[in-house]
Amino acid sequence: MRRTARHGDVWHPMKITPEQIVESRGILDEYLEAAGRSAGSVATALKVAIAFQDGPPTDGQDLTEGRPQDIIDAIHRYQEIGIGELCLDIRSDSASEALDSMDRFAAEGRPKL
Repeated sequence: MRRTARHGDVWHPMKITPEQIVESRGILDEYLEAAGRSAGSVATALKVAIAFQDGPPTDGQDLTEGRPQDIIDAIHRYQEIGIGELCLDIRSDSASEALDSMDRFAAEGRPKL
């Protein structure tokens, strides 16, 4: 994070909860100020896994791995803490499965965001 504070334009965390982002943003803001930059001057672009499954996320999974509504609710939680950019990591075993997941997210998730 110190390197991001000195040189970065965007902080790109992954596998992190909304609570961890809030805590880490506070630390990043301290590093930014120590580097002579304004707190909040580095955007956050979060990388999240998108994986559709029959139940909610289990321990060790991203909040965005689950049923369509689980994924939507997780993205809303990230939006509520100020995350405006997401990098979606479509989890799949094949290219066709990845394309199916992208289509499903576009149809079932995106309209509700």
